[in-house]
Amino acid sequence: MVGFSRSQLILLFQCTCVTFENMFNWFKSKSSIEKLEALYRKKLQEAFDLSKVNRKASDLKTAEAEAIAKQIEALKTGK
Repeated sequence: MVGFSRSQLILLFQCTCVTFENMFNWFKSKSSIEKLEALYRKKLQEAFDLSKVNRKASDLKTAEAEAIAKQIEALKTGK
């Protein structure tokens, strides 16, 4: 390829590989642990956002996140 340096070609190849990996993840269904982990991260983010406005609501969201964390640990140790 004319006009590209070696480092640019390597970067282009790496980006292309990541794109193909993401494309194939569309067909892979998420496990229950992955779904719970996503929900856990969402609850923690909501708690963080609420902590700036309403401390009580933030504490409730944090408690919900901790309950989800316990479910995740139970599933991981159960396997």
